[in-house]
Amino acid sequence: MKFSAFVWSGFTIICIAFSGPAQVASWRVGNAGAMRAMFESGDISGKTKIAELPQKHLFAVGPLAELGGEITILDGKVFVSRVDAGRVVVESNPAPSAVFFVWANVRHWRKTVVPAGVRTYDELEAYVEKAAKDGGIDTSQPFPFRLRGVFGKVEWHVNDYKPDGSKLTRAKHDAAKFKSTSENARLEMVGFYSRNHKGVFTHHTRLSHVHVTDRKRSFVAHVDDLVAGNRLTLYLPR
Repeated sequence: MKFSAFVWSGFTIICIAFSGPAQVASWRVGNAGAMRAMFESGDISGKTKIAELPQKHLFAVGPLAELGGEITILDGKVFVSRVDAGRVVVESNPAPSAVFFVWANVRHWRKTVVPAGVRTYDELEAYVEKAAKDGGIDTSQPFPFRLRGVFGKVEWHVNDYKPDGSKLTRAKHDAAKFKSTSENARLEMVGFYSRNHKGVFTHHTRLSHVHVTDRKRSFVAHVDDLVAGNRLTLYLPR
């Protein structure tokens, strides 16, 4: 254990650095904007400029400004998906903006195998919370996670809203989604779990906001529902 001190505005602050296993988490979840505000105000402009966030080991998800696509960031690499002529197009855009956004900078992850009995989205959310608690994460606060492996089925969408001058409604938003399904596919997911952010960065029926992609990055999309495979790997921040 090491001690150091410095003076700031007349206060002496003692810093304690632990070299053992009880280290303070080096990551913290940040978020901006809110899903419910998008519907209440009808404002879908970009409020979070991705380029202004710390980019090192950045993981993040959120809808593109004007609901024109999805933004997924994996270890600092920004992927933006849009729909063009009925197909998903993915580009690497370092400077998009999001309607609402959630992120964390995570350098180190620990992994565990998801039990075979965990199959549905609800079961997976429950296991993610349990595994986080077992790993010493404070689950009363939001935290990021990742998943890799072969999924039995994943239903996903990419926003493809076309503003028409009228106020956004949930019905219009849902109708504008480009929806698809991946079956028996090897996929990668990044998500954020929270019991306290329904209507902020998670849907009011969910405890997590998850995006999915494949190895080729042929699509990056928002996960609507899923059936897990027999052997998935869960990654949680150290």
